[in-house]
This record gives sequence, structure tokens and C-alpha cells, in this order.
Amino acid sequence: MCYAEQRTLYGRESYPSPSRFVGEIPAELTRDVRARAKRREKTPIPSEPMPTVTTAPAGLRPRQRVRHAQFGEGVVLEVEGAGYHARARVDFPRVGGSKWLVVAYAKLEIL
Repeated sequence: MCYAEQRTLYGRESYPSPSRFVGEIPAELTRDVRARAKRREKTPIPSEPMPTVTTAPAGLRPRQRVRHAQFGEGVVLEVEGAGYHARARVDFPRVGGSKWLVVAYAKLEIL
């Protein structure tokens, strides 16, 4: 019989308690098989999201020309969000349309 010390669902961690019936099993019939036998303290889940510390690259704005390694040269149409969640819609004429790119991963070169 076993139970999960920690579960993650939709990005939130929870620390469920073992079934009350586990406590009824005599101690000599059980053994601890956890990698670390010490239980961590429960961490409270914040009620509001934490603000991001990083921001989108300075200077990235609409109508700016940029270059992407795969899609080539393009023009920024709009920028949304901040930090790791910032994304930009860039029109790439070579590939025939606009694409939404996460700024943190796109490695856009400003021209």
C-alpha cells in the first residue's frame, strides 16, 4: 500500500494526507521506502500570481523590423505580456503570414 506525498495538478502543488486506514496498520508490518524519509513542510499556495521579474526585451515594439533564424526577416505587428509570458506577432512575408512567438525563446534580432 502506498500514497503520494506530493501531487501537481494544473501547476499547483498539493500535499495530501495518507488515508486514515494506513495508521491502523501495525508499525512492524510497514517500512518507509521514500528516498528521503523526512517529510517537507507544506508550502502555502499564494492567492495571487507572483509578479514576473524579467521583462520583454527592451525596444521590441510594433512596426519594428526583426530577423528570426528560421522564418527570416519580418515586421512586429503587436507585443503582448511581459517577462517569460511576453509574446509577439510578427509578419514574415517569406513564409506567407504572421506568427505568434514567445519572445523569451524566439531569439529575434532587431534590425
